[in-house]
Amino acid sequence: MGKIRLLMRQEKTLKICANHLVAPTVELSANVGSDRSWVFTAADFADEELKTETFAIKFGSSESAKKFKECVELAKKVNNGEVDPSEAKPIVDDDEEEAKDKEDEKKEEPAKDTEVDRAAEDLAKAKIEEGAPAQPTEST
Repeated sequence: MGKIRLLMRQEKTLKICANHLVAPTVELSANVGSDRSWVFTAADFADEELKTETFAIKFGSSESAKKFKECVELAKKVNNGEVDPSEAKPIVDDDEEEAKDKEDEKKEEPAKDTEVDRAAEDLAKAKIEEGAPAQPTEST
């Protein structure tokens, strides 16, 4: 049975900065009383060497921070064998779901004119005005 890990990369370099098993002993505590950040300690392998690290993670909203905690709690239960991974219901971020919906809507929208499309249309019009056929015809 698989185990759940927390893997985080730096945004620009994509360098791994956190890579650890979400152990049942991981406890999130509020960072300086903030409802948007957590502090926790874990046995990390980000630098390809196992060592105990303390992490502080801050979110843009208290809702995101709460969902992160829910995910960590669920991962701890799965990794401890209390919950079967197939029975664990994924926790979906509303912002992520909304972004996916917008992406789906974009796919359904007709493509907008591009500069190349407009140039092709202008060329076809120019050929029609010169008396040339807009599209090639087959000779029989």
